[in-house]
Order: sequence, then C-alpha cells, then structure tokens
Amino acid sequence: MSVTPGTRLGVYEITALLGVGGMGEVYRARDTKLDRDVAIKVVPESFAKDSERLARFTREAKTLDFGLAKALEPTRALSPGLSQVPTITTPAMTQAGMILGTAAYMSPEQARGKVVDGRADIWAFGCVLLEMLTGKRAFGGEDVTDTIVSVISKEPDFAALPATVPPRVRQALRVCLRKDPKQRVGDIRDVRLALEGAFETAAPAVDASAATAAPAPAWRQPVPVAATALLVGVLLAALAAWAFTRPAVVPADLIRLVIVPPDDAPMNFAGNFPDLAISPDGTLVVYTGAAPGGGGPQLHLRPMDQVIGTPLRCADGGVGPFFSPDGAWVGFVEVPGTTLKKVSTVGGPPVTLIESPTPIRGASWGADDQIVFGTGGPDVSGGLSRVSGGGGEAEVLTTPDA
Repeated sequence: MSVTPGTRLGVYEITALLGVGGMGEVYRARDTKLDRDVAIKVVPESFAKDSERLARFTREAKTLDFGLAKALEPTRALSPGLSQVPTITTPAMTQAGMILGTAAYMSPEQARGKVVDGRADIWAFGCVLLEMLTGKRAFGGEDVTDTIVSVISKEPDFAALPATVPPRVRQALRVCLRKDPKQRVGDIRDVRLALEGAFETAAPAVDASAATAAPAPAWRQPVPVAATALLVGVLLAALAAWAFTRPAVVPADLIRLVIVPPDDAPMNFAGNFPDLAISPDGTLVVYTGAAPGGGGPQLHLRPMDQVIGTPLRCADGGVGPFFSPDGAWVGFVEVPGTTLKKVSTVGGPPVTLIESPTPIRGASWGADDQIVFGTGGPDVSGGLSRVSGGGGEAEVLTTPDA
C-alpha cells in the first residue's frame, strides 16, 4: 500500500513523513476520533516474512518509541542487510518501563539503568544540537562501552562551539546537557523559548533625534566658555582624586529573572502572603504555584541558572515562602494558615516549627536564627511573635492596643 500525506488509515489521516530508518517509515498522522497528533510507523512489505525484524518492531511498539529506543537483543549476528547500531545490553532491561537508546545520545540516567522520563529526550536533543554546531558527537568512543563511559563521566566540550554561536544557544545547551536530571530543564518548550531569546532583556532604544541634535552655539550658552572649561577641569581633578582614594568595589553579576511556570502548574497568588522569595546569596528563588495537574498551592524552587522550577517535596499547601540566612531552608505557612514549617532546599520532609492558635500572616528569618512572624485574623491583629529556627515555644514581641 502506498502511504502519502492525505492517506487515511482507519481513524488516522497521514499528514507528513517524519523519517525513514532501517525498520521502516515514520509518519505524523491525525487521530480524527481523539483529535490529537500521533506517530505511525509503516513496516515495508519485505519485512513481513522476517520474524527477527517483526519481533524487533513489536518490542519498539511495546516501549511508545520508533527508532531511538532499543530493547534487549542477543549478541549474535543480525540478519543480512540490517543496518543498526550495536545493541546495548544491561541488567536494567529486566525492570518495567525501562528505555534504552542509541549510545551516543543516551542520557546518564539511561546509561546507569535508572527509570527515565522526558528529560532523557531533552538530553538527546542537546547532544544532537551540539553535534550539529561542532561537527562532532558530544560523547564518542571506539565502541558502545567507551561511549557509555563518556556519557557518564565526561562533560561536553562546549569550547568546541564556534565563536559565532549566540550566548542564548550556549546556555540552552548547558541546561539540556546537565548530567543530573533534577538540574536539567524539564520541558522542550522552555528550551525553545531560550533559543528564541525569550529570557533575554533587550537594551533600551536610543533616541536618534536626541543623539544627533546639534549643541547650541557658545554665545547662546549662559556660562562663558572660559568659566565652563575651568569648571570641567575642577570636576575632572576631583573625580581623579576620588577614584584613587575610594575603596575597590567588585561589581556583582547581572541576573535576569523570568519565571515561566508549566501550563499544568501556574503561579498561585495567596493574597495576604508574599508569593516569592530570593535566597540571600541570590542563587535560588522560591515561589508559590499550583500543584502539578491542578489543586491547591505548592512551593516551587528554581536555581537562577535554570529555566523552570521544580516542586519542593513534601511542601504541598505551602504559602508565604521565606529563606533561612544561609539559604539552606525554606520556611512557609502551611494551609489553612496556623502552622509554620520549614523544608530543606535539597528535599526531604518538612519540619514543624510552631502551631499558632491564630492564623499566621507572614514571617521573616533573621541572622540570629530567630523567625519573627505576625498573627491575627481578618478583623484583628495578634501582633508579632518569634520562634527559634529550630522550633520550640513562641515568644510574644508585641501586643496591639485594641
């Protein structure tokens, strides 16, 4: 059967040819019943009598992958004419849901036999993009074993990128090729935004008319030319003296912050609570968003050098986030609002600091490891109290005069 764009296969309407491989042709199609795009792989008629090829195709189908995923195969010679990369064997193949891929584009978690998700595809995209820009594979080796060792232990050669590659592309490659999947960007849509420069701030435009305006003639200026020259000389001398005597100042790095939450976990503004906090060293930001898939508020933690944030474990229902002085903890108020807790920025269960008889209205963690928090309901203020950063009894600081 000839398959071309426009061909209908049951409820599927072929829209485009995606690629041709050793196992057949992959097409994009539209599921007219469920109204969604799908991938359909058509096996050549010559394969119908090849049991080995049909078995391989079945294994590909059982893993929701057409080409990159490879199931466990015996190491015997393949049938004539089958052009495939060497197969990869690992004990991890006995685990349910495990996916293995072509060695040069396999993510570190795949190579270690761990369960993978969409972030493995982000890694593969980064490998392909780096290879396209440099002309050589990001991770190579003489055989499959050497390649896997390179993926696990070596860093990509970003220095091999041509000087003409824009900074935004370099940064996108770095967040795609982080070995720790928790530090890797998790959605290809954010990579696309980064490549298009969505997170860059454009320099303000210069008013051409102001830049080209001619200065007024000297005779129209209120200060004589000689007096102006003298004043300029005095100012320059004073500036030089100040420059030699002022203390040295190391300029801080410019950091631009753009928060683009996932579609299924938008930001959640709590009204009476701060919705965002930045760590004292400026490397982390925590904000209140919705729990993935909907639901109540949840805290999301994001390093400044990453594109998206990740939900803090065991911090469901958290609002009003604030950092400890060392940036190691995030404090928050647990919904419905009478419990003050903290959770480590590296994960783990939350720790209860204080249970308040009245709602908590926000808090701040001081350098003395004391947390000052306000209390009170909608119609009355309970004043300020404080509690140790390790928890304990609260101490009343102020009592409002009714």
